Amino acid sequence: MRQLPPATILAFTATMTLLLLGWDLIFIESIDLYFKEGVGIEQVTVVLLVWAIGLLVWRLGLRRSLREWQLPLALLLMALRELDFDKRFTDQGVLKLRYYTSSEPLTDKLPGILLLLVLALMLYRLARRNLMPWLRGLRQRDLCAWLVAMAGVAGVIAKSIDGLARKLAPFGIEVPAIVGERAGRIEELLEMLFVFLLIQAIVTARGAAPGRGSR
Repeated sequence: MRQLPPATILAFTATMTLLLLGWDLIFIESIDLYFKEGVGIEQVTVVLLVWAIGLLVWRLGLRRSLREWQLPLALLLMALRELDFDKRFTDQGVLKLRYYTSSEPLTDKLPGILLLLVLALMLYRLARRNLMPWLRGLRQRDLCAWLVAMAGVAGVIAKSIDGLARKLAPFGIEVPAIVGERAGRIEELLEMLFVFLLIQAIVTARGAAPGRGSR
């Protein structure tokens, strides 16, 4: 497969993102729904995550992607989390501590336990196989490494302001409704930016072999 320049892939990604955002703006019933879960910005974020998985497998090649399965799996789990799959089969969600401390039978908790084991193994492999190369990239001012770092910053800020009123309530801080609404919208945009930066990191990474599975 002929190698495409990163600029071409990024231009296509940006165009696709604008088209999806514009489609939702035109056909969504209310602008308030644009920032709600499952529609609008979040829906586009899921599409970008799926696109990122495809780009990653293409850039690495199938064999190398299977060896480095923790990378596409991380993106897949992010997409499933955006679709609220962690809450799809339980009332509380398999990522909540109370799900495991409840009085439900152990057999009902097994899917969540297995998921946590997979998450732990994935994080272990990310730390062992990808952390040091990423840190070296930061020191060497590698663009891919810094894009990943910027994506991480965007993700941390997004999660920090998610449910801002709920998080500040225990400290006696009352967040005005309009501020909470704006924070929620910023969070959705930052999550989309997080994925877009990861896509940029994927297509600008050195050492990938587009269209080949032998590396």
